Amino acid sequence: MAEDLLVAGLLLALAQRVGVQGLRARPVGTRDWLFRGGWCATRWPAALHTWEWQWEAGHVAPRATPAAPPLAWLQADPARGWTLPRLAHVLHTAPRTLQRQLAREGQRFSGLLAQARLNHAAHRLTDSDAPLAEVGYLSGYADQPHFTRQFHAHTGLTPAQYRAQFRTQVRAPAISRSASSR
Repeated sequence: MAEDLLVAGLLLALAQRVGVQGLRARPVGTRDWLFRGGWCATRWPAALHTWEWQWEAGHVAPRATPAAPPLAWLQADPARGWTLPRLAHVLHTAPRTLQRQLAREGQRFSGLLAQARLNHAAHRLTDSDAPLAEVGYLSGYADQPHFTRQFHAHTGLTPAQYRAQFRTQVRAPAISRSASSR
């Protein structure tokens, strides 16, 4: 029974990690959902080996796939500690091949990573009330002063000024590709 519950829990966690919304689960034959976005069980049934799942159709958050462009991968998790070899690995290509592909597009890995971090930060600044240090950290910057310097160098605004100016917009404007190559 413990192994059945462990497997169900892992599958639920993975489904949440990939962005499944409205996730519910219960053992087959029971009336109450034991999982509704989180565990809500008060009493566990005797049989946990077969589960019924439901989720909101069409409400899966977009995720980067191997076919996604390199920028999509970097923006999906800019604080991951990306390196050219790590990005090449998730794209199923050799680092040198990726480097040549970026060069054909007039880009370098470092510029692409800077663009991804700045775009992520710009969206977080306008879409959340998170403190500036948290936005910087989640965008891949080691500390707030470094985040503020880099953001100001590429946008001409401090993160606080950017938030104040663009907060009312529905979506934050993306940082241009040319700005990230500095």
